[in-house]
Amino acid sequence: MEKRYNKHIYTWVGTFLFGLLGVDRFMRGQILFGILKILAWPLSAVLGEVLLLISYRGVITSRFSFSYIFLYGSTLFILLGYVWFLIDFVIALTKLGKYEKEFVFEDKKWSAHFIKKVIKAEKTEEDLKFEFFMKNLIRGGALLLCVLFFTLPLVQCSRDSSYTASGWEIATGTGKIYDNSSSDGYPFALLLIIIPVVLIIASFVSNSFAVLRNVSIAGLLAKIIFLISVNSMINSSENRGALELTGYNYLVLFLYIGLCAISFYCCIKNKNISLTTKKCPFCANAIRPETVFCQFCGKEIPKAQNST
Repeated sequence: MEKRYNKHIYTWVGTFLFGLLGVDRFMRGQILFGILKILAWPLSAVLGEVLLLISYRGVITSRFSFSYIFLYGSTLFILLGYVWFLIDFVIALTKLGKYEKEFVFEDKKWSAHFIKKVIKAEKTEEDLKFEFFMKNLIRGGALLLCVLFFTLPLVQCSRDSSYTASGWEIATGTGKIYDNSSSDGYPFALLLIIIPVVLIIASFVSNSFAVLRNVSIAGLLAKIIFLISVNSMINSSENRGALELTGYNYLVLFLYIGLCAISFYCCIKNKNISLTTKKCPFCANAIRPETVFCQFCGKEIPKAQNST
């Protein structure tokens, strides 16, 4: 049985926005996997709590011990719950450049019959140096985002600015602010460390700037959602006037925008390179318009072909 979906709707709606609810698996017709993906969160939470209760069964005598178990059990649940979602999302991102306009699934699996054939343009030494420089720039930006996630204060107490919380503390509910507050952490913030790590890995694994562009867009969307959600949480009746966002959030936001701009520019440049090539009339490989002898088959390109 064949199923077709617009590849951007499947990736950004089915996998990214609602991937934690197994929507992408349901779209493919994998009902059982969709249900299991929904249950991955509560099952991971129960597993985390049970493992820690077993480990600390002899010292559970105070409220602090229960809070400790709940905190670290929840952290385990957060990490395990994101793994499946992250794997499916990365797979969808890597498939974006391989299909035309639609993803095609045959018998609930990715179809290999509808993968588009791409003729790769022959790149000059300058093109390769440019790509190497840009990839290093993207890696450096992603690494900086990872460091800032653990070091920058993204939220602070409005009454005492010495009480701050970094991205990691917001995600796990730890730090000075949460020690004196009944508020829980915000697990979604973990995406702000997961996506830069994926970006670094993708820069080494993938040769396509389209993949880096898509991951950068995902990071920018995650940061915007984080800002909106944390701002609404701060303005809630419980926390109103007690917490505020710091200006460092905009530094992180601009970093994501910069990564998106770099990857978009590289995609456009690569597209222009492919447009300025032609096929060798003998071996059909992509060559430069000014080529005299094909570097693949060694044959001389006719002057009429060479001038077009």
